[in-house]
Amino acid sequence: MQKARIGEIDTGAGSRTPVESLTIAQQLQAANKRIKELLKKNRELEELNEFLE
Repeated sequence: MQKARIGEIDTGAGSRTPVESLTIAQQLQAANKRIKELLKKNRELEELNEFLE
């Protein structure tokens, strides 16, 4: 909540409560982290695939 209040987290605009906005922001951060992990794993697998070919 404190991060949302001081502007470190974009809570978006609209009729959401601060708690809902913070939850959405946290889910977005987790999704972005997961995407980065999957992209890294994908690169590793592509490199391994090239090596094995």
